[in-house]
Amino acid sequence: MPGDEFENTCSGELPGRVPRRPFHRVIDGVPRCAWLDADIYRESLKFRPTKGDLMQSTYPKSGTYWVQYITQLILKDGEPVKTYNEFTSHTHALDYFDHVAAGYALRDEPNVFFITYESIKRDTRGAVVRLSLFLGERYFKALQEKEALLEKIVELSKPEYSRDVLVLDFQDKSDEWKDIFQRNKVSCSRGYRGDKTKFPMVRTAKIGGWKEFFTPYLLTRMEEKIREQGEKATFMELWKDIREEAVAMSSIAQ
Repeated sequence: MPGDEFENTCSGELPGRVPRRPFHRVIDGVPRCAWLDADIYRESLKFRPTKGDLMQSTYPKSGTYWVQYITQLILKDGEPVKTYNEFTSHTHALDYFDHVAAGYALRDEPNVFFITYESIKRDTRGAVVRLSLFLGERYFKALQEKEALLEKIVELSKPEYSRDVLVLDFQDKSDEWKDIFQRNKVSCSRGYRGDKTKFPMVRTAKIGGWKEFFTPYLLTRMEEKIREQGEKATFMELWKDIREEAVAMSSIAQ
């Protein structure tokens, strides 16, 4: 339809290959995530939050589902959901720096709860308490008065519990999403318990997993990108220690 097109538009070239660019969908002239359905996206623009609504904005694989899972445990007095369908909705993002910079700029607003994956991992209990206070005084008070409830939420937030709940089933979706999955031939290379039509949202749940994927060349490209962003990337100070380690492993340090 007009104003809705796909473009295979990651910078950089490989010898003997045509340059590849990020795969995205252009909706009404604006690059968006390729997974977005144009009609659903346009409808979502009509949404206006009201008092009491909770909205989460997280770049993919940055603790999105962990925070959501902890949130629902707090709101439901420690009672976990049983399936992924009970738990989540769909969200994707494009440029990492645009996304995080926008949230970082709002971090001190009274109605914004800003947190990083690493801080949750290092002090899950503290993160749960902070989040409960943000969600409302009654949730915070409940955890203060009921140590057993706090311990239960912290325990159920561990990956060994959430790993079997946060499983995306490509077949068990609305017709709109089934169309998107079929159009993009979506499957999971390993799948959940061998089923390639299911995708486990919780992976290793550890800090430092990037070392298994980033080569010195990729770390160099990442550092160059950070420097290129200038003031927009000031939020990288949140991960100063990790960044220093990455630079030391990159070709920049050679």
